[in-house]
Amino acid sequence: MDFRVYGVPVRSRGGAVALAVGAVVIGGVLLALGLALVAGLAVTATLVGLAVAVARRVTGGRRAAPPPRPLDRSLEVFPERSRSPLPSGEPPVR
Repeated sequence: MDFRVYGVPVRSRGGAVALAVGAVVIGGVLLALGLALVAGLAVTATLVGLAVAVARRVTGGRRAAPPPRPLDRSLEVFPERSRSPLPSGEPPVR
């Protein structure tokens, strides 16, 4: 298998150090930006949760669920089957 290898030609030790420091600085900036975004998301979620809690307290909490309706057998998709898997209705022999 033939692989292509790419490199950054740096002619001096100082240039290599500057390139490495620049890469670390850019990584640190991206990490700080990511942490700031996560912190902002946490603050936003906290404020939304607090607003929901206050709204429930002001309006009196949750509303009661509506009473369950009885099932309409005429709307069933599959016909009712017998409970036994055997055609004769007898329990299986063990």
